[in-house]
Amino acid sequence: MKAKTLILNFLFGFFFGSICPGCGSTYKTIDPDLVPIDDYWNEPGGGGVQIAMDYDVLTQPGARKYAKMEKKNMVSLVLVSIQNSGRQELNLMQNFVFLTSQGDSIVPLTLEAAMGSFIEPVTDKESTGMVELDVPQSWEMISGAGLLFKESKVVVSHIRFANDMIEYYLENRVLAPGLHMKGFLALPVWKGTPLTISLR
Repeated sequence: MKAKTLILNFLFGFFFGSICPGCGSTYKTIDPDLVPIDDYWNEPGGGGVQIAMDYDVLTQPGARKYAKMEKKNMVSLVLVSIQNSGRQELNLMQNFVFLTSQGDSIVPLTLEAAMGSFIEPVTDKESTGMVELDVPQSWEMISGAGLLFKESKVVVSHIRFANDMIEYYLENRVLAPGLHMKGFLALPVWKGTPLTISLR
């Protein structure tokens, strides 16, 4: 995971100065810690664990193309905030259950599946005929593309979005007692679907 992050950070840093700096149409990175969530509406099973969830992740500039993918693939990117004031260590994927109002269990997508749901292969027109970004194949393939990313706003957006997902996706994250974490999850439900979160 760290290797993937380093690859994307290197590419983004190397090309940022020369690829359409300030382009309004490119995805703008999101730091979950800077997104305010004050309404901890769900306390699954008590025990000092509080959870908040926000569906409006993809409303910032440059995210429209990814917001469209939510509807197309019936998937929602949500921001989840968890405060663990209890005494046990928590793993989001192992210790929590997402339930619809009908009682159906929802399993968050893996990072790889989430990327495949939100990022479509780049067309020749979008990439100026220089590179094809194919998801969900291994992200290490990006490292071999070199200067082929130059001048492609679409590819720059995909790199920024992928970097956010790799950096902040909560798959297999562990939260120790007394700590707080915020990050993204992709859920296989329509945007806005009422959900509850309970401890196993």
